[in-house]
Amino acid sequence: DMVDDLPEQVRSRIESRFIGRVAREAAYFFESRKHTIRQYGFMSREAALPYLEETGYNLIVSGNPTTHGGKLFDYLGMGKPLLALCPAEGEMAQVIRDTRIGWYVNPGDRPAIRELLLAAVERFDRDQTEWSPDWDAIREYEWPNLVGRLTRLAGMGVSA
Repeated sequence: DMVDDLPEQVRSRIESRFIGRVAREAAYFFESRKHTIRQYGFMSREAALPYLEETGYNLIVSGNPTTHGGKLFDYLGMGKPLLALCPAEGEMAQVIRDTRIGWYVNPGDRPAIRELLLAAVERFDRDQTEWSPDWDAIREYEWPNLVGRLTRLAGMGVSA
């Protein structure tokens, strides 16, 4: 509902897209909104890619400081800026800091979320001139590198 609180001239330019299942108890969230919301339901990753490629930003939300989910790693490789609502001291925020893939604010900080959204629209107008991801750092989070890192950390690697 933070988008609905933005000034009309900003809000009218935002379209929220949700791909995936929405729990019944969360369905009310999509009712009576002041901006465009499109729900696409569940689809395969391959079917979702065109929607992700044409978006200005990807959004990810997590209230848990010790998790980030696979979607974060999918978004890293998209070549799109990321907006995240996540704990600043959490793992997701650390990945975002390491890779410079986007911007994050704590999910309960309404003034910061408002500023995040306003700044995102402003950056979009300037053609993302402030977005400078660290592609070398991002490659460290690709699945083969993560599997290798996990193998080494778990002591499962074979030494010659």
